[in-house]
Amino acid sequence: MSALEKLAALVRQAEITAKANQLEGEIQTAARELRQAEAASQAAQQQLVEVREIRLAELEDADTRRQQLQELSRKAAQYRSYLQSTNEVEELITTSEKELEANVQTARADLEAAQAAAQQTLEALRAAMERYEKAREELEKLQPELAGEFAEEDRIFHDAAVHFPPGELRALEKEVRNCDRFYGALERNEQYAQMKIWIGRLRRLQTMELSEDEHFRARKLFPMLVGISKQYEPGYIEAFQQDFHTDWDRFIAEAKRELASATDSRRRRKELEQQQREQQQRDEESRRQAREAAQQDLDDLRRVIASFDLPEQGLDEFRTALGRVIAGFGISDEEVLRLVLPYRDVISEGPEFRALRRSLERFEQEQNGRAEPQGEDIADLLEFTRGQKALMIGGARREDVRQQLFELFKFERLEWEDYEGTKPAKLRSLEQRIRNGGLDLVLILKSFISHHVSEKLRPLCEQNETECLMVEHGYGAAQIAQALRKRKGMLSPQA
Repeated sequence: MSALEKLAALVRQAEITAKANQLEGEIQTAARELRQAEAASQAAQQQLVEVREIRLAELEDADTRRQQLQELSRKAAQYRSYLQSTNEVEELITTSEKELEANVQTARADLEAAQAAAQQTLEALRAAMERYEKAREELEKLQPELAGEFAEEDRIFHDAAVHFPPGELRALEKEVRNCDRFYGALERNEQYAQMKIWIGRLRRLQTMELSEDEHFRARKLFPMLVGISKQYEPGYIEAFQQDFHTDWDRFIAEAKRELASATDSRRRRKELEQQQREQQQRDEESRRQAREAAQQDLDDLRRVIASFDLPEQGLDEFRTALGRVIAGFGISDEEVLRLVLPYRDVISEGPEFRALRRSLERFEQEQNGRAEPQGEDIADLLEFTRGQKALMIGGARREDVRQQLFELFKFERLEWEDYEGTKPAKLRSLEQRIRNGGLDLVLILKSFISHHVSEKLRPLCEQNETECLMVEHGYGAAQIAQALRKRKGMLSPQA
């Protein structure tokens, strides 16, 4: 290579470098303008949505009032001779017309101003995108290896394109094609709202200026949305009918509010369920710790029974030790009941052991061999229990009994909430459980629940349209079957 050729190459390289440096600065400036324009456009579009919602409602109200005024004017003319003051009526009609016209003009002016502002920001955004795109194309020709340094700026550019029909179409295509990643995980009301958003956006795009290829792509999206709707069945949406037309911006805005509300409701319910699970874990841990702490008291009670000839000797020691055991284990623990049952006469008096005496009576009945119903014995009750979400309240929870009842009556879900004595905090928690809904059947174990508690819970069940049954004399399958049959008899026309 000659010296002249080398000089030319060096000068060209320097020129390219200088031009590239200049373009990099222009790109950074264009990117800043693009960010600002995109933020301004997004804010203006949101403002337009809010203004449209308010002002269109005002225009609809004005139209209703205008019709009302026309009807009143017609009747005033019809009954003119009966009016007390025709001049006053005519003045009121004129004033009403002026007020309505002023309201209409104000609403239209605000709406037009918001539309103009949104359009102005879109034009500014389009200009910023054009400047950025032009600078990026020139830099790509000079030094394509620098493309990776502007990934964030390129992302902003592509995000901004969503504000225009071609970009929105690409975004909608991507969402619909990738719906299998999230749509099935939504709850039904969320699926319904999301489908309304998609079909509303598609119908709105079809009213905009698109190229022939873009119109073809938009038409291909329609059967895809129909297929998704048939697969998940979120609910009937009138917008799928081609002869249905509406204000698509309002339609989409309403659907977005529905989706936000449905998502928020699911989030609150999940949080509540998590709180309930955590509370149940804390309660179980507290019971476990209480049992461990009370084990020494139970051993002391055994020593008292072994050391004295009850009831002639050691009565006070027995009652004192028994009181400590009940404080730790409660009145429904089977181990305690088996130990104390032979000495029930020793605690036949006094209010402090009244609840324990009732538990001993029920326990003795169960030990006397009352037959539990088998599957075939309760076949007539399964129509009331199969697939039901049930909550049993009262006594001390026993997992083996709960599982047996769950399987026997074929519940979809059966929960058992402990409740012994007077516990205001626990009662408030149960009241909130019922208010939250999600239950088909509440079983109140009457022997373990005071009268005032059942009187609080039963009206709540009625308000929430939840079946509430009082279960007499324990918590076995026979007692629950008896309560169900009693209710069935009340409902049956043959009863």
